Amino acid sequence: MIAEYTVIRFQSESPIQQVYSLFHDGEVKVSRVPIPDEVAAKVLFYSDRICCVCRIPKKPLQIHHIDGDNSNNALENLAILCLDCHTETQIKGGFGRKLDATQVKLYCDEWLDKIGRYSDERKKGAVQDSSSAPFAVEADAGDSAQKHERVESRLKELKKIGRLTTLVRKYNDSGQLDLRDKYIDKLLLNKDVSAEDELFFRAMQGKIHLVDTKKLQNQLDVWKKEKDWSRIARAYRHLGRHNEAIEYYCLTCIEGLREGNPFSAGYYMKEMIKNKLVVYLFERALQQAKEKDDVWWQIRSLQELDRDDEIDELVLQNRELIERRRRGDELIYLHSALKRKKAASGATIDTPASDAPFPKEVRRVAHARG
Repeated sequence: MIAEYTVIRFQSESPIQQVYSLFHDGEVKVSRVPIPDEVAAKVLFYSDRICCVCRIPKKPLQIHHIDGDNSNNALENLAILCLDCHTETQIKGGFGRKLDATQVKLYCDEWLDKIGRYSDERKKGAVQDSSSAPFAVEADAGDSAQKHERVESRLKELKKIGRLTTLVRKYNDSGQLDLRDKYIDKLLLNKDVSAEDELFFRAMQGKIHLVDTKKLQNQLDVWKKEKDWSRIARAYRHLGRHNEAIEYYCLTCIEGLREGNPFSAGYYMKEMIKNKLVVYLFERALQQAKEKDDVWWQIRSLQELDRDDEIDELVLQNRELIERRRRGDELIYLHSALKRKKAASGATIDTPASDAPFPKEVRRVAHARG
């Protein structure tokens, strides 16, 4: 039996306040209802127990909720995916999202048409809920052949976008920027390219100023309404708005953990590190410490940035201040810097008056502040 979870309705629009709510309320953010055995059996039967995307027989299968709502067990909202294809639905945002709801719906509809096990019940459900489906092909809009043709045409468009995207990445990685830009321009002519993907391409080109800001803001508003934090995080990252990007990445990771999806949490945490957003935080901390003339936190920030050579320069420049304040942690770094400078030059350099071995209490204070 799948556990049932309580829905939290946040009162504030601030992502930071929502993070606090997740920690302090002690509740989980999604509602999850078990799929009735009868419904599960029908879904498996209609799909011939084969993944509707890769269509490789005899693979382990999972019933996937197309719209992402795990409480919506309507027949038309369920698709059979293998574990590999299902994993691809878990990563969302930009080109990281390899298999979104629209594509799953298309693959599912096409596969069920081929299998030919549609029931009147499923057709009826598709008509009733077509307004809320990620991508719906009307059940009453023509015969099966016409419907199949429309689905195939839509799939071809999606595959065309995929091929152009592959070319763009290939030319970008190989440094052939003229060809990359040529295919980006070609790709952006396609009406199916979203504001999200346009932002990705323009960021790749270093031409953020060409992004349709009104279209992008409308998309951001939609994502905020849907609480699609990862897409918002990536958009802000491409725009260079690092503070907002980090807030929404953190919210994405916490949500993943709360929903029992450690893969998602780890993936976005890794992405945040890969894109140097953690480095950005330490750079900010370093700048703040400089503005306050706080030598110790400059030292700590430089340590985290792996810029140890700058630590020696910093403490030597502030030698008089450090010796006057006589803070154990700063004196230890000054002492070490003077020793290294002496060893490098071979000259005799006066060390601080406290050059005698530091008491254990002082060393403990130094480590505690770290």
